[in-house]
Amino acid sequence: MAKYGRKIKRSKNLYKKRKRGGRRALEVAAMLAAVGALVFIGFAVVPPVISFITGGRAAAEDGAEHSPPGGNQSGNGQVAVDTGVTDEPDNVPEVLPHFNAIYAPSSTLDNASSLAGYIGRAESNGFDAVILDMKDITGHLWYASTYEPVRNTEIIREGALTAEQIIAAFEGTGIKPVARLNVTLDSLAPRHLDNASYTLAGTNSKWADNRLDAGGKFWLNPFLDGSRAYIAYLVGELSDAGFNDIILANTIFPLFNPYDLTILDERYFSMGTRTEGLHGLIAAAQEHSGSARLILEMSLRDIVENYAGLNHTAEILRMRRSLDDGITIMPVFFRDDFGTELKVGESSSVVLPGDIYGLVVMLFRQAAIQTGDHEIIPAFVRAGLSEDERAEVLRAFNELEFDSFSIR
Repeated sequence: MAKYGRKIKRSKNLYKKRKRGGRRALEVAAMLAAVGALVFIGFAVVPPVISFITGGRAAAEDGAEHSPPGGNQSGNGQVAVDTGVTDEPDNVPEVLPHFNAIYAPSSTLDNASSLAGYIGRAESNGFDAVILDMKDITGHLWYASTYEPVRNTEIIREGALTAEQIIAAFEGTGIKPVARLNVTLDSLAPRHLDNASYTLAGTNSKWADNRLDAGGKFWLNPFLDGSRAYIAYLVGELSDAGFNDIILANTIFPLFNPYDLTILDERYFSMGTRTEGLHGLIAAAQEHSGSARLILEMSLRDIVENYAGLNHTAEILRMRRSLDDGITIMPVFFRDDFGTELKVGESSSVVLPGDIYGLVVMLFRQAAIQTGDHEIIPAFVRAGLSEDERAEVLRAFNELEFDSFSIR
């Protein structure tokens, strides 16, 4: 029976010397202890609350629509598949990851002292990279950007460090700083930027996803020059400061309801034009990224549960051939996103492995199919996982020969 997915390709020059099984087991145990020792706020991955409204939901380009691999479909619509994994320790590659990243809480950037303290804890617990939320899901910047339209506004936190000061704090520590920007999920920037907000068709009136007095939010519009210029500037600014890796998260569309179809531009509801809008935003960011690598973060569930086409955080993978080959994908595994089955059609599903190791291997192998030739850096959310299960996730990443990973 055919295996589900394929082996992940790796860059061999990133690996360190092969180690014996006993030493590798100790390293995994040490990494888990490090996760527990670091005091930080976990960022739970909740699937974005958006809906894809269109007249037709065709498969994504390159056959990206999910089709179950070889297997037997039963009368109840379930498809039993061979996961292609084994629990035998001898079959697990004994390699060290090149990029052990831990997500830091926003409070890490409160001041120079808190940043230095977190870097020290990360270094002493065996991590070699720290992911910093430089722009959060509200739109606040946690560093002192020089982008003129947002300077002296509530967007930049009072007393924020400059990007150069943040980079300087990592010098000589052996820890790599990674910047993370929430992209279109931003309710603040549209208040201050021109040509950046959704507007009612044929007017200059800004659209929000609900009444403002009921908690409604503005969003950055990926089609507009104001949005693209802003994100591109931030990416360029962080790259120039010395960030070599920049994660772009929540590059998504808002939740549109049926009424919005009557008051907004139709391109926000057409599959092809939506993807072009997202790709245009990423292309603008990449033009200013310099030597920094751009990493697109998305939910693992959104990548693999795609029988109706790639949607939500993975929508940008539609027409993936138009994404530059240098773009890296970061699928985030959250245990609560998956039950016992994975829906692959209106009336069919794939039976998922009951063990965490088999589940992670199976899902990431399928994600590799959907992401094509793009490099993958896997991430997982530790919330909801026992210590043993976290060890199994790391073992699965080893089986898949990932040389980098991150932990939330």
